[in-house]
Amino acid sequence: PKDPQLPTQKRVFERLRQEHVAFREDCALLANGDLYTHEAISNVDAYTDGVLLARPALLDPSSIFRRSEERLPKLDVLRQYVRYAQRYDAHPKNTKYVVQE
Repeated sequence: PKDPQLPTQKRVFERLRQEHVAFREDCALLANGDLYTHEAISNVDAYTDGVLLARPALLDPSSIFRRSEERLPKLDVLRQYVRYAQRYDAHPKNTKYVVQE
């Protein structure tokens, strides 16, 4: 379904980007919200430097590692997460906590 607020959101992000560049160019502009699909992320990606995902990642962790709507097997997602945790030197206790969830 189409997001009825999308035209409004675009105007808001365009305005934020203009003000951000004018006043705080050295600081990242991040979108924080319920972005559950790659389409929703791409809609705000043009106006921001990145996105923050919390509830969408908790609801479906495989959404972080895929481009399509197809869900990945949980074991594959956990393996990929552990690889990222090793690559970026995440704390072992935090990695263990996330994997156990």
